[in-house]
Amino acid sequence: MAVVQGDSFLSAAAGGFFGSLGAKAWGGAMKNLGYEKLAQSTIGTVAFGALSGGVGAELSGGNFWQGAVTGGIVAGLNHEMHKMGGEDPRKPIKKIKKFPKFKIIKDNYPKDNPDGSHAHPSKDGYKNQCAIRVGYALKKSGVDISSYDPTNQTSEGYPRWSKGLAMWLRSNYGEPIIRTQEHFDLYWKKGAQGLIYQAPPKGSTVGHIDIIYGGEKTGSGYYSASEIWYWPIK
Repeated sequence: MAVVQGDSFLSAAAGGFFGSLGAKAWGGAMKNLGYEKLAQSTIGTVAFGALSGGVGAELSGGNFWQGAVTGGIVAGLNHEMHKMGGEDPRKPIKKIKKFPKFKIIKDNYPKDNPDGSHAHPSKDGYKNQCAIRVGYALKKSGVDISSYDPTNQTSEGYPRWSKGLAMWLRSNYGEPIIRTQEHFDLYWKKGAQGLIYQAPPKGSTVGHIDIIYGGEKTGSGYYSASEIWYWPIK
């Protein structure tokens, strides 16, 4: 397209390449930061793709604006193909794992102490051990968590960050059902059985991950959240 507009083939290719690369970088960065809606935003994807395409074209000696047009179009087309399931069929598909039966996970979830305080499976001294408890239950249930970020583990090898464990589950066990807490409470909570991640509410940085079962019961608490990630487990 940029060739037709008078730009060189190299600049056109650079615009398209950097546009596609920029769009992927945008989606990945937003997902890593927990902004799922922004990651899926067409406007954000196209805008970042256009910016990257323009920079790529200029670096190769072409026109910034023509590169931006090419990059934006390529980013937009890739985004729409992704939504329609039109990704490159040669791309390896990551196999999604299956959870053990929920009863096994629940039976292996650490029980509260006799005084009513929550169990602390790790001896490392972390006050908040919600992720550690879930990680402990999963590991005891036969789940291989060795691929979890080693820099964010306890000395026993348990995940110690609720958001980190939620992202690991998402990568290995598939997309959760994501709802606002109000919607989840109204339509899902009563019959929920599985794992839930409670994203921090506005003004907080502390999330919570837990098991949920038996008509709203949890392993160690249900708190105010901006949204709920829910993995149903039979």
